[in-house]
Amino acid sequence: MKHAMGLALLLAGCAQRTVGTIERMPQTGQEWRTVSDQSPNAFAPRLYVAYDSINRKDWEEFDRLSLELEKRIEGREDLTAPLGALLLAGAQSAPKPQNASYLEKSRDLLERAAKQERVESATLFNLGLVRALMGDYVLATQPLQSYVEQKPSDTAAIKLYVRCLIEKGEPSAALTWIEKAPELAGTPELMEIKAHCYYMMGQHERAIRSYQAALQSQPENARLWHNLALCYEENRQRDLARECFAKAEALRKKRD
Repeated sequence: MKHAMGLALLLAGCAQRTVGTIERMPQTGQEWRTVSDQSPNAFAPRLYVAYDSINRKDWEEFDRLSLELEKRIEGREDLTAPLGALLLAGAQSAPKPQNASYLEKSRDLLERAAKQERVESATLFNLGLVRALMGDYVLATQPLQSYVEQKPSDTAAIKLYVRCLIEKGEPSAALTWIEKAPELAGTPELMEIKAHCYYMMGQHERAIRSYQAALQSQPENARLWHNLALCYEENRQRDLARECFAKAEALRKKRD
């Protein structure tokens, strides 16, 4: 009986300790700051505090933390991708000219990360995005193609890849990929992208039909009327072009 009671007490004690060691991840910036203060040499808490400084638009703190983290990753190639992603996030929110500096650092770090033997798909997307934001659409298409081949259901990534293909001057390839975006099927956005590609390819009749299809759902879209006018003009339908230009101008004045 003593042994049974002792075993019961032992099991009860184990259960209590198990429950006691289960802790949830920090959820807020302040919670991450507390963890970071408790473990000042840990990389991850400092990283999350830096993300919180972006949310609070405290760029002095962000500069200090990003430089601190940059020094910590020396000799740690596995940490280049997280820091590159952090600087990319900062670049998309920071005021000029800080954002340009963050973009350059992010690109360099993500390029290093992409050369590693094992590359996360998120790193490929981030590298493509940072190159696109810097206007280097030719190089942006390379990692983005690898990413969308791995994640064919990521509509946002496909749209970014298509934009880069268009800027690169490859509308035919852009058409092939935009048809694969699952969430865009039948939408005005898909029609507009297709119309733009057809226009670049000199297929003005098809471009006109696509812009007309987009306008059925967005009749107040001045940009669509303007671009439709350009297609009519290229197709030597000048009366229709003038009507569409006038419609676009009227909608802009109404909006302003």
